[in-house]
Amino acid sequence: MKTDLNHARIAMIIEQAGNERGFAVGRFIATAIHKLLDRLEKNTEDAPQAGPVKPTGYHLNSEGNRASGFDTSAFV
Repeated sequence: MKTDLNHARIAMIIEQAGNERGFAVGRFIATAIHKLLDRLEKNTEDAPQAGPVKPTGYHLNSEGNRASGFDTSAFV
């Protein structure tokens, strides 16, 4: 079986294969970005949220690490 493959026909097949490869690479990149963004979104939802900063250090009152609004134990 003999086919009529001339230079123009071969060039058209090569160009068509290049276009299909470009589309496949584009789909791969889009899918990878989509999966990455989904994973980042899922991890941020699972992460604990930042709470208020607890003061640390020495306090004059006997409340331990929990500081009150105004410490009056130094005036007693």
